[in-house]
Amino acid sequence: MPGRLRILVEQGIGDAIMFLTLMHGVRPRVGAITLLVGPRLATLMRRSFPDVDIVAPDEQGQLPSLAPAAAWICAGDLPAALGLFIGGDLRPHPYLQPDRRLSERLRTGIRRRSPSRGLVGISWTSQAQDGWRRTIAPTEWRPLIRMPGIRLVSLQYGASAGDLAAFGDGIECEHGIEPLTDIDGFAALVAAMDMVVSPPNNTVHFAGALGVPCRVLLPEDPDWRWGRSGTTNRWYDRTRLYRRSAQVDWSDLIGQIAAELIVAPLEHRS
Repeated sequence: MPGRLRILVEQGIGDAIMFLTLMHGVRPRVGAITLLVGPRLATLMRRSFPDVDIVAPDEQGQLPSLAPAAAWICAGDLPAALGLFIGGDLRPHPYLQPDRRLSERLRTGIRRRSPSRGLVGISWTSQAQDGWRRTIAPTEWRPLIRMPGIRLVSLQYGASAGDLAAFGDGIECEHGIEPLTDIDGFAALVAAMDMVVSPPNNTVHFAGALGVPCRVLLPEDPDWRWGRSGTTNRWYDRTRLYRRSAQVDWSDLIGQIAAELIVAPLEHRS
């Protein structure tokens, strides 16, 4: 299509990040792209897609005048429009470009407080309606907290004082980034990690779209994107899936990750 395509990001933050892993498949098919996003995503999207017209509402919720478009599509419809996973060659691709200076500054600060330790970012709960299915109590993280050479870093949005008190000095939370209000800062913080471990939530999507190694702790009967079995995921190449079941609880899965890190220690940059 030689004209402009208007893409509307109509999903939540995590879904938006996931579906936009297909943008590299859209670009060669159209003349130009306008991407309509929420204000929280605008700065990150402009850095990640410098050749795309990124448009977001202002503080009053009003959009500026839009360039004429030949067609429009919702981001959630991109997989079907592009024939994803049904025989074609297109695959999702990491694309997020964080603020590199901020990311290095965050990493340097954390490593100054925790020298010679690999940084493993974690989140442990979700405030979604079914968030209780994806909540892992601080006590369940002990196998990783106790590992030598590892420093857990909070990537949790809206972390409660009670949870942080339960983690105690077992987790780094002095980096100053609140994911709930600072999406661009959150992307920089995730990019500063050597690995991310989390139940399925926004954190996982950011890690995947940044290309950061990620271990996803799935509840029983997870949603469609994670499949029914297996340890790999078609959306994010550097993720590995760990599945809870009637026989396997959260502490078992976290213990498995800790055991794997003993056999194959975390590779971290200086």
